[in-house]
Amino acid sequence: MKKVTVLLFSVLLSFAAIAQKGKVNSAATYNDNNELAKALETINIALDPNNPKSVKSINWPKSWIVRGDIYQKIFTASKPEFKALSENPLQEAFNSYLRAIELDESNRYATTIKLQIQMLRNKFSNQAGVAYDAQDYSSSSKAFEMMLKLDNIDLIKADSPDFIDTSTIFNAGYTAYMAKEYDRAIDFYNEAAKYDFNGANMYSSIAHVYIEKGDTAQSIGTLKSGIDKYPNDVNLLIQLVNSYMNEPEKGIEYLDRAIAQDETNQQFYFVKGVFLEKLLKFDDALVSYQQAADLKAAMMSFQGDVTTSNAALW
Repeated sequence: MKKVTVLLFSVLLSFAAIAQKGKVNSAATYNDNNELAKALETINIALDPNNPKSVKSINWPKSWIVRGDIYQKIFTASKPEFKALSENPLQEAFNSYLRAIELDESNRYATTIKLQIQMLRNKFSNQAGVAYDAQDYSSSSKAFEMMLKLDNIDLIKADSPDFIDTSTIFNAGYTAYMAKEYDRAIDFYNEAAKYDFNGANMYSSIAHVYIEKGDTAQSIGTLKSGIDKYPNDVNLLIQLVNSYMNEPEKGIEYLDRAIAQDETNQQFYFVKGVFLEKLLKFDDALVSYQQAADLKAAMMSFQGDVTTSNAALW
């Protein structure tokens, strides 16, 4: 009699598991038919940890895939009653697919999950653009960040191990900067700089964010790092010179490097004269001022010659 009871109990559990998996399929059907409230309610029953009948469905990868699909459709829904079903449906979808990947040890559902993640990435991209247009820069930055998180999921990364979306990294940083989330902006900008995105200008941008934070020391350190990597970039040298306007003995070193890159820039010689004057090196300052004046006169003479030459053509 005991064996019969145990067997009967096992059969009942099996039927319960089948019933719960049936709820997952029902939730998918509701979703396909745009009955999103019923779809969400049904999948929640199948994934309720307090429901003993959900012992099988809660660990079934397909359950979480369906949950992710439902939340994706909630995001794109136009009806207010569907929009009200979730405050952050794309995040819920993201969490669902991560759980599906974790449970799918045999990679049976890998192709389906990859497809859904690509669709989810497109939706985050759309969300980032809409938020940016609405000047909600913080939400835009976080949406760009979610795109990067999706790219770095092992299942996705395996197909394109060398792919780095530097534009999205930069966009996440730029929108964080616009939102005055300076630490996040610096993190993303540094990541973009690691991959040489935008060259020396990336270090200029990072230095600017540090200035916005009021951290002059870090700004100068960033510019120096940029110059180490791009020693011939005049713009970085100029920024660093400007940072040393009150420390002329340090500024002259970088000003001389800027002059070496562009010996015809009369402004460089003028600023050098100012620095030398601050250091009480008046004779040297006069030499620099004279060089600046000579270059300016030569430039004006050249412009006059060009004007005369052009006039003669007519």
